[in-house]
Amino acid sequence: MQENNRPDSYSPAPVTLERTEPTTAERIRTTMRFDEIVTPVYRRGDLGSRASTRPLAGESRELLETDFIPDRKLLAKVLASNFGDYMSLALFSHLVSGPAPVSAPRHRTKALDYLGHMLSEGYLTIGDVHENGFVPWDCGAAEALSWVCIQWGPGQGARTRDNLREIAWLGNTPHGNDLATSLNRRRNRRLF
Repeated sequence: MQENNRPDSYSPAPVTLERTEPTTAERIRTTMRFDEIVTPVYRRGDLGSRASTRPLAGESRELLETDFIPDRKLLAKVLASNFGDYMSLALFSHLVSGPAPVSAPRHRTKALDYLGHMLSEGYLTIGDVHENGFVPWDCGAAEALSWVCIQWGPGQGARTRDNLREIAWLGNTPHGNDLATSLNRRRNRRLF
């Protein structure tokens, strides 16, 4: 009989895996949040492409989890401009950025920050406008924001206003209309 030289309990040596490439979520947190997502742009009207470009597991929440604090006056301005009508993503980005010239990456980042906040808080609905009217997308805020990030590629900024009209349209929710009304009432009381 041969003696076994192994210890009573066997445990493998711990293995440490090193990642050389950061995840998209890490790039978003460490850079200008949305400017590192690089993926192909799909053609307009391809609803299947929107459904197939879902965020990777664990990344959908990262797009919406930021330390962003919106300007309430700007929220009121956007919601009041969208009251009773639909707004293109081009008009939304213009209202958020204001008349001052903004570099393309900063313009895009600011617009996406506000869009993510307003979608996640339930102030806006995102969708498409067809001959039958506004058709909301059947997805959550994180998925919608992810798809807009993909379609509105890094470096495009404000110079693609026509393309932004094709990406998405926005409509106020009843909650968004209530907020716009209450913020405008408060502002009007302070004026008089």
